[in-house]
Amino acid sequence: MCEPRPNGFAANRCLYGLLFAIVSSLHSWLIVGIAGAEDVAERGGFYYAANAAGRLCGTLGSGLLYGLEADGRLGLIGCLAVAAGATAAAAGFSAWVCRTVR
Repeated sequence: MCEPRPNGFAANRCLYGLLFAIVSSLHSWLIVGIAGAEDVAERGGFYYAANAAGRLCGTLGSGLLYGLEADGRLGLIGCLAVAAGATAAAAGFSAWVCRTVR
């Protein structure tokens, strides 16, 4: 049987949604500001298309990694390890782009 959820579950989800909306809108504002006025539609469109593709690949990849282990413990560790590696790779790539552009 399903256990009842704790009383704070709905409040936590609402707080998460509020924070996500604030961060997402700030992020979009920064992307448009960085893109520049002359080609904001092209750069912004490319960014959001690449973001969607990355989320799809990340979702499918993490689901595959998690599913490799029957009880989920090692699958979760694998997901976190790959996420840490991807974060390090993104930080390195971002640093390289910043040095190259300026």
